Amino acid sequence: MEADSINLIDKTKNMFVRIKLSENRKYWERWVSRNKRKWELKDKIKSLEEVLKSQQELIDKNYKNLFNVITKK
Repeated sequence: MEADSINLIDKTKNMFVRIKLSENRKYWERWVSRNKRKWELKDKIKSLEEVLKSQQELIDKNYKNLFNVITKK
C-alpha cells in the first residue's frame, strides 16, 4: 500500500483498517485485514469528509471499548 493512506486498528473486531486513495485518485478505499498480509476491499468512500468521519467513528469505538475493559476490572 502507498503513502496516501490512513492506518488504524479496530480493537473491537481485532482488525486492521487502511483507508487509501484509489489508483486513479478519484475516491478513497477502505481496506481491512486480520493479519496485515491479506487485505480485503470493504467499501469506496467518495469524499474526504466521509473519510474523516469514518476515522473518527473508529477512534470513538476504540475509546468506548477501552472504557468497557477498564470498568470490567
